[in-house]
Amino acid sequence: MNCPHCDHSQIGTVCTRRDTVESVVRLRVCRACNLTWHTVEVELPKGAVAHRHSTGELERRTGFKRVVFS
Repeated sequence: MNCPHCDHSQIGTVCTRRDTVESVVRLRVCRACNLTWHTVEVELPKGAVAHRHSTGELERRTGFKRVVFS
């Protein structure tokens, strides 16, 4: 994940908490510009499928999907 402001790749996680049973909220900080923002990681339903842009194939997804908001 890169910083949404300066696109720097060195970011850190300041705080992590469970929002619901299916989601995790993380407070992140950029080590270059010190911008802070939240991400929400939502657990995908069992058997979720996504399109892989690089190969054009479908892939089965498990775990969490990250959604950025400020």
